[in-house]
Amino acid sequence: MTAALRITWSPRAIPLAPAAVVASGPVAARLADRLLTFADDVLLRLRGVAGRDLLVLTGESSDLPWLDGVDYLGRDPLAPGLYIPTTLEPAPAAPLLERALRRRAPQLATPLALLPPPRATTNDPLAGQPASSSSFTPGPESTDPRLHAPAAPPSQVPFVGASPFPARLVSLADARPLARARLRSWRGLA
Repeated sequence: MTAALRITWSPRAIPLAPAAVVASGPVAARLADRLLTFADDVLLRLRGVAGRDLLVLTGESSDLPWLDGVDYLGRDPLAPGLYIPTTLEPAPAAPLLERALRRRAPQLATPLALLPPPRATTNDPLAGQPASSSSFTPGPESTDPRLHAPAAPPSQVPFVGASPFPARLVSLADARPLARARLRSWRGLA
């Protein structure tokens, strides 16, 4: 088994511009419902991937929906193939982290979205606390090539360390323009 990759998150001095929004669990359903109220032209400017209880959208910052409970990701100019939380700085640095994740999960096409444990996200009441750390240990491929999931539900990659919550490494290579029918289908409303 490959050794764990230790990732430490600390507050970012200057936040990245939001380029993606992520929702999981009941928040993902609320996000899909909110998107169904958007005009078709706005939906078509957004791209997304979805899994069981997970919705990840990319787009221009001005087009991204704002909703309580979601997380926003941005792209570090030195690691353009990796979406990371807008207000958190990873250690190792984003370019090194991107390369390490690509080596450890080669079955996932870029760009990738790395979602840290909830304790480290900005929507968590503990977000103002000192840096948190976690580690990424790759495992066998999941049945969905966009989602790397060793011994966990298909959308999750476990992190061990400071947080007991799972994190996810998600490929956004198959992100498609949003369409009302696709959102309804994902929500089970089709």
